[in-house]
Amino acid sequence: MTIGSRISKLRKAHNYSQEYIAEQLDISRQAVSKWENDTTAPDTHNLIKLAEILNTTVEYLAAGKVDDKPQTKKRKVFTKKIVYSLVAFLALALIISAVIFIHMRPVSWDSGACGGGFATAVFDKYNEELVEKFVKGGEDIANAKAIRGSHEASWDGRMIFLKFDVEYENTDGQKINHTLHFTGKRVWNMVYKWSGATIEG
Repeated sequence: MTIGSRISKLRKAHNYSQEYIAEQLDISRQAVSKWENDTTAPDTHNLIKLAEILNTTVEYLAAGKVDDKPQTKKRKVFTKKIVYSLVAFLALALIISAVIFIHMRPVSWDSGACGGGFATAVFDKYNEELVEKFVKGGEDIANAKAIRGSHEASWDGRMIFLKFDVEYENTDGQKINHTLHFTGKRVWNMVYKWSGATIEG
């Protein structure tokens, strides 16, 4: 394919007339016709402007060379985006799986990590919160506190059962002791959601 045939083919593909090309380049229509008939060839200045008008490269018009580097670059960028998206998706899936896995572990998962002091660790962490739950349930309770050393814990699956003694004063100033029972559900490592207090007996 000659330079003239390439100019003619691209011009027709864009639905441009010879007059339109001539106007854009500030030349005569006959000059465009001579290029397309390979009677003459455009100079470098017109070749550059012609490549812009026909949305191609000077290399293609002059020698028929097709530059596929931009496409290769686009392909590489697209491939990188796919890889990054896939890595991000897998990382997110891994994080979600890990969160669900840890959330669904039984209480024994925590107790094994704490060794023999698991019941004490749970008591130390939650006794104030649980005493406060107990106090909110009664109107004549003052100065309530958990008695350390009275605690016991047992568990089954994700459920934990904690009991301990509490001492408080009633409105008459009398000191009263109760054994409280609480049931908790494991939601994370050493994190339990507790129900209200039940008084033994």
